Amino acid sequence: MLKLLTIKVPLFILKFSVMMFVILTSMTLFVYAQLNSTIIANVNNRKITQQEVDNTITAQLLPLQQQIHALRKAALENYILRVLLENEARNRGISVDELKKQLTAGKIDIPASQIEQAFLENASAFAQMSPDEAKERIRLDMETQARMRNYRTAILKLKENTQIETQLKEPVLTSISFNDKAPSIGNKNAKITIIEFSDFQCPYCKKIQPTIKQMLQSFGNDVRFAFKHLPLNIHRQAFLAAQAAFCAGEQEKFWQYHDALFASTDLSPEALDKVASGLDLDI
Repeated sequence: MLKLLTIKVPLFILKFSVMMFVILTSMTLFVYAQLNSTIIANVNNRKITQQEVDNTITAQLLPLQQQIHALRKAALENYILRVLLENEARNRGISVDELKKQLTAGKIDIPASQIEQAFLENASAFAQMSPDEAKERIRLDMETQARMRNYRTAILKLKENTQIETQLKEPVLTSISFNDKAPSIGNKNAKITIIEFSDFQCPYCKKIQPTIKQMLQSFGNDVRFAFKHLPLNIHRQAFLAAQAAFCAGEQEKFWQYHDALFASTDLSPEALDKVASGLDLDI
């Protein structure tokens, strides 16, 4: 959103324009918030909101939201520039087009040596032109670039004399909800919570365990680590192992069972029972 632009002269038209922009933006955010809380399905009285659905496709939505943000940002910058030019033109008692001419006006001197150097460096591009024609085109191009620099400098001065504050927020990954039902290690009030979605039969999940333990030792109370079951269909023993680990958690020994499963090469039902017996769990 854009707050009121404040300078030393009356800005009633400017204030009205910006106020309408703020109102429209606020209405958009309000509608978006309503959509997020909108119930879009009901399964046996279990209401499902749009926000819950969006949370499952955050990775796909974020690039689209970033594209929308880029469009809004460019539109906002153009809107601010238009307001600045309209206000300055009003102060000078001229049209916006005339103001733009004034901002790019002035004598522009392009040294002959600079033109000659550019001609020599790009001689192959001007092979179909006479040297005089090519140099004149180079001079005109350099003059246009110089006038654009003057224009940008003038715009910067206008911005420096104007109080501008933008509040257009960049889209970020939405945080996922987390409850205390998942097994976790560490301070519940830690600055960072890391949630691992894991599979006891996954070789990569097993390989990362020493790194996780090292991380927890290094950061202490600054990190909380939680475990979520994600047994993959391609691993035949993973689901039964997840069930067994869940049951171990019901007997307050999830992490001991967790470590034992990742240390084991056998996740058969017999092996799961053997691990449970070794931890004095109620089979």
